[in-house]
Amino acid sequence: MIEALERLDEAPGPSALKIAGQIALTGLAVYRASYGSTLGDKIATTLPEERTWEDFAEAAAVAITDFEGKPARRFGWTSRLGAIADFAADQRFVTPPFRELKNNGELSSVHYDSLVIRNRLINLLRAVAWVQGRSGDAAVGSVGKKKTVLQMAVATFAVSPLAQNKDMLRRGAADATALNLISGAGYFINYFAAGKKDHSAQEQEENTTQNSPLRKLVADPVDKAVTFIHEKFPAVQPDHLTIAGTLMVLGAAALAIKNPEKPIRTTALFTAGCVTDIGDGALKRKQIEEGIGEATIDGVLLDSLADRIQEIAIFLALSVIARRRDNDVAADNYLVAAVTSALPAVWRAKAEEQGLIVAEATLGGRVPRAVGAGAGIAFNKNQDATDILSAIAKLNNLLTAGDRRDVVQNGAESPHYRGSDTREKFMREAAIKKKALVRMAMAGAVAGSVVLAAQKLGRNSKTPKLSKSPRRLSPAQIG
Repeated sequence: MIEALERLDEAPGPSALKIAGQIALTGLAVYRASYGSTLGDKIATTLPEERTWEDFAEAAAVAITDFEGKPARRFGWTSRLGAIADFAADQRFVTPPFRELKNNGELSSVHYDSLVIRNRLINLLRAVAWVQGRSGDAAVGSVGKKKTVLQMAVATFAVSPLAQNKDMLRRGAADATALNLISGAGYFINYFAAGKKDHSAQEQEENTTQNSPLRKLVADPVDKAVTFIHEKFPAVQPDHLTIAGTLMVLGAAALAIKNPEKPIRTTALFTAGCVTDIGDGALKRKQIEEGIGEATIDGVLLDSLADRIQEIAIFLALSVIARRRDNDVAADNYLVAAVTSALPAVWRAKAEEQGLIVAEATLGGRVPRAVGAGAGIAFNKNQDATDILSAIAKLNNLLTAGDRRDVVQNGAESPHYRGSDTREKFMREAAIKKKALVRMAMAGAVAGSVVLAAQKLGRNSKTPKLSKSPRRLSPAQIG
């Protein structure tokens, strides 16, 4: 039989083996799609304590078929029909379980609603991109697949006896929804950023360290703001902006802990600090263009370390607030975000030390992390928002660090590699920066451990508790 298939495989045109493989893999995707309704029915008709390990094993076996893409690429069994079936199956497998978890009250409606809305918007965007011949512009790489894996894990976990652990289910759903929003935003940012510049300019920019799609979208307003500051206040230096921004963010962190019930002023102060700090690099580049300054390793170190200090401080503050609201899910997520905030920068410096340029993640950079932290301050009273925003902060750090680590290990073979810069000065400065960032990462770990210990001790003390986070947003909660 095998010899016959091999002879057919050598015949002109599509081989029988290839056709059989395509049919089999497409059939697996169709079955996976149909099984989503079975999962939903099991969740709808059973209580968490009635669910069995047999149902879990069956669901896990079906979910594993989502990895059919690897053998398809390995043996050349890919097809347009198979790709469409796989994409649809991923959505159909998770939608019914999340809907029934919402209906049963086991999960907040925000997880199901965000899943459905995101899928509809992305389907529309991909259709538009396909019509325009720009399908490649509306892609987010491995984040989309990781999102699907997490969503499937939650759906599979929900039919097991472990579904009785509500906090564990909440943690998984928050992480899945966070990746759902990250990948969804990534689709739109990549699509619109790709349309802003011609192909040659885009290639030239991607071979530098400043290659984030988000940078293209915010470059114009940042440049205009920096030009205004430079012309009206020529005495202002980039380091002045860095220090002023850091002081404002640290003040916002302290104010957030002191008075989390009224977050408007805190959010405004934090936003002002972040906006001020974002302009330091742009101002330095403008000075270099005019020949009135040059980039120094001291300035680069100050900027990088200041960013890490700001992130550690605000994430620790948000962790303290969440713990005081008895929201352990968000408190732990923010604590991990604080401890890991330096890791993306460490791995980037390690890559640049080897002369490798890493791809800046769509939402893993400084600007999106600042936006997420500001939203965390503004909506610190709401459990759903806090769960998801804290998960986004944590996952952004971990995923970005993982991508950059892959570049260090695999070099030009990594999908996150963007080019090379083997100048001795570039690699030497990266080595200096790496040493400083490693120390900052250790300091963040120590600070996180101290805060965690204080939180655990505080459970048995008379520390005043805040009101528990409500599940729904209202104008009164925001203000």
